[in-house]
Amino acid sequence: MNIKPSREWSLYLLLAAPLVALLCVFALGVKRERDAAEAVNASLTTLTKDGHPVGNHSLTEWFDSHTTQQTSSPWDDILVATDGLHIRFSDVLPLGEEPRLEPNQAWADAEIMQRYAEQARPIIEAIERVPTHPKPVWQPVVFEGFQTTYPGLDGMRSINRLLMREFRVAVDQQDPARAIRALQLMLKVADAYDWQIGILSDFIYFAVVEEHRAQIRDSLAVGFWKTEESLSQLRDQVNREQDLHERWDTAAAAERAFLLAEFGITSDGPNYFLQESEIDFFPFGLTDMAGELLMERYQRWEDAETIKTFEPWPPQAGAFRHEDGEDIWMFNILAIPVSNAGIFLDKFFGNPRSAAAGFYRFELNRRWTLTAIAIKQFQKRYERFPNELSELSDVGLTESDWMVNSQESFGYEVGKGGKVAYLWSVDYERATGPNGEAAVAMERPVASDHRNEKIEKWMTEIR
Repeated sequence: MNIKPSREWSLYLLLAAPLVALLCVFALGVKRERDAAEAVNASLTTLTKDGHPVGNHSLTEWFDSHTTQQTSSPWDDILVATDGLHIRFSDVLPLGEEPRLEPNQAWADAEIMQRYAEQARPIIEAIERVPTHPKPVWQPVVFEGFQTTYPGLDGMRSINRLLMREFRVAVDQQDPARAIRALQLMLKVADAYDWQIGILSDFIYFAVVEEHRAQIRDSLAVGFWKTEESLSQLRDQVNREQDLHERWDTAAAAERAFLLAEFGITSDGPNYFLQESEIDFFPFGLTDMAGELLMERYQRWEDAETIKTFEPWPPQAGAFRHEDGEDIWMFNILAIPVSNAGIFLDKFFGNPRSAAAGFYRFELNRRWTLTAIAIKQFQKRYERFPNELSELSDVGLTESDWMVNSQESFGYEVGKGGKVAYLWSVDYERATGPNGEAAVAMERPVASDHRNEKIEKWMTEIR
């Protein structure tokens, strides 16, 4: 006997189906949220156990343990004195980009700079007296996620400017011993403030060290260095290879801690993004699933192949993909509780490809400067410039020193008459590579090639 469902039962089933589907989605969302919360907590436990910072409080503890207060007072006194000196000379020596050293050209500010150097002498002597410590100097830092600032590092750059001016006076007075001392003190200041607490602090350190290298390249261009002894001392200063892999891992750990604090994923700090953003989050803010995905995406910082290979702009460097933002958006839509925060989170991934390229350029400029010094050493020893860079093995360089990557070397040319040599690096302003990427130009760059960057950023002369 066949029993046909009544019209009422058919209507009940039709109405119940969407409700059952919604309940299933809700149950799935609850389970996924619970699993994500457990995964995030497990990750935080592992990070904490391994000694990595996971928020503002642990960043403060990490910073305090990796710095020393033993040298804080003398560096504070030096900074106060330096700022006072700059204020006294602000009318005649405004704080801006210093004019370059030029060959066979008188220095217009020589008399003023001499007076400046005389008044800077007690400060320079104080810098020399500060004991060298294996840890960088402690300065007060308030960690507030991605809003964290480093006022102490501005002081480092102010002191470094004083030493740059001291170096220029030494060059003007043809005093290589004084110049060597100024350069060595520039490195001492950089090391004293090398906090290694994220990409920003690393890039400030890189900038100060690059100013040191730029002074050397400029002084080579004007033919200042006359003896192999001085050149050997310069090489010792420049040839300070660092473990950039370890530095990168440390920076990545700090950036992840900033992220965790920024979005309130840890409980040791306020959720700055959700509190201060003008975006209205509905109804419960960041979901655990989105938090889990954020942490997974930050693993890309640790996997950036640029740092492992020192290849410029590799496609495998792990740049942020737009799909990642869409993934977070979908996770938030499907998650319980529902949140619409995800579509705004892509900006907080940072770009490991761009950051890694900064590390690559830091190492690249070390090799570039080292190669320039070696060219001058070769010229002093053999009374001629090398015909090609491979001859630099005669003064102790290896092939990796004059290579910009595994396949390409720096550009090099000896000028007519053999009185000057030219060494140029990767040209970032002009895309000269076969696939439109930045590369070493086949021909020597000239000033007219560059519209935005000054040519000395990529090309140096040796006399």
